[in-house]
Amino acid sequence: MSNPFSLPFELNNKSISAWLSQLKSSDILLTSNQIYSVLSVLQKEQGNIDTVSFSIVVMRLTPVVIYLSGFLEQAIIKTPEQRKISKVSVRILRHLAFLHLCLAKRLSQQEQRVLHLNYALQIIGLVFKQYALSYERPSATLWEFMGECYVLALSDRILDIPVEEPLAEFRALSTIALALKRVLLFWLAKPHALSQQDINTLFEFCTLNSRLVNFAQSNVRVEPEFCWDYGDVEGFQPLFFRPKTLPEKYLLFHVADLLSSVQAKKLSIQGADDLFEYLSHYQELIESTKFSLPRPFVAVSGFVQGVEFLAKHVRHGEISMLNSPSPKNLNFASLDLVKEKVKKKKGMERTNSTDIWGGDEEKKAVRIDVLFGALKLVKTTHEHFFATEAMQVNLLESDVFIAYGADLKIFLGVCRLVAREQRGKIQRSMVQVFEGRVSLLTQVHSVTKRAAFLLQNEAGCELFLSSGKNTVGSVVKFDQAEVTLDRLVELTPSYMRYAVSVSES
Repeated sequence: MSNPFSLPFELNNKSISAWLSQLKSSDILLTSNQIYSVLSVLQKEQGNIDTVSFSIVVMRLTPVVIYLSGFLEQAIIKTPEQRKISKVSVRILRHLAFLHLCLAKRLSQQEQRVLHLNYALQIIGLVFKQYALSYERPSATLWEFMGECYVLALSDRILDIPVEEPLAEFRALSTIALALKRVLLFWLAKPHALSQQDINTLFEFCTLNSRLVNFAQSNVRVEPEFCWDYGDVEGFQPLFFRPKTLPEKYLLFHVADLLSSVQAKKLSIQGADDLFEYLSHYQELIESTKFSLPRPFVAVSGFVQGVEFLAKHVRHGEISMLNSPSPKNLNFASLDLVKEKVKKKKGMERTNSTDIWGGDEEKKAVRIDVLFGALKLVKTTHEHFFATEAMQVNLLESDVFIAYGADLKIFLGVCRLVAREQRGKIQRSMVQVFEGRVSLLTQVHSVTKRAAFLLQNEAGCELFLSSGKNTVGSVVKFDQAEVTLDRLVELTPSYMRYAVSVSES
């Protein structure tokens, strides 16, 4: 087929080969940009290109892009400050995954649909790896592509059919199911919290052991069991422990075989010990608490409640006991924890123009009551992990909480697991507590946009922001300081946790 588009070659093997031969391998970024331009045109014009020509060009470009992405990956590791490299790398891989998905939708032959869906999911896995190595949040589009691949393979019943004669780069994962399981396992491991070397090791581990991940049926329970909500359009964190109420579009899976292999010491992985604790419901840590005594704390749960507590109940780094519950004699038999007491003004309230005509949304912010509860923390064999019992406060998995004890020192933690079975009014959980001084930061000219700032002694600084489209390298201006988002550490539906550097504003 001739080229009616702005492509640098005709849509045939000879012309494509001639164009590829003139690419300069010595200039990785220039070559990447040239490839990216071609992929962008193909993505835009794919509906106007006949299937045979479209297939030829996509299959010719695929090994080139995969080969090039390896060099880009090394460049990301060597020069992490060059964010343009990671952006180009992610874009070319994401475009290529989309093109394979388009081909899978067009072609009617089963072996061709198997091949292109497998390639699309394997490339999506590489994109997740690139995002992790760059410490950036994966785009919602990527999760959307992944969901489309799964739905198409499920409806065609081709999840477990192997690809016939795949490219050498794709032989390790011969089926669509294996390619999908690698992504699920990799994302469960929270790779952003690891070093770049450990991220690479983890990805290889997931590639070699995706066969030990098993899809599950909703009526058969295998603990621990996980859920992928492939209808999650935001894509903040669509993987989680199986909830009581399943989402509309879900895939259940478990890792019992993987855990058995780890416990039999057939498998191990550098830098990911926390992963196996997480996958096993922290059973070893829970069992290690039998001879530890609990300590009581006052607590608030959730990101919104946490920043509201810091705003209303903390002054100059210390808790104001005028409006905060006292931790003295705190016990679960008689909790002296009540809602904030708000004095009501007597007489008629004055109505102003804002009440009538509307006005600045910042000034009309909804009042948030701080809801206090009590925690008992019990030490485990892991220095920063505690088994907990909570009353009058519900800890949510992956969400933050802020607490203080008799010494009135504030600390911030994240709930990692909520026990599936609850007894009475007491909730049992496993939490991770972070060392360091916690304070509130308020964005310039916006009293409603706030963040929890964690100043650690040796590990640097971290910032907990409400989830949104924050990007690594951007500068967030607060009233107290300017903060640069150096790398994403954790991503949840309610907050994004960043390692940051600070300069006084």
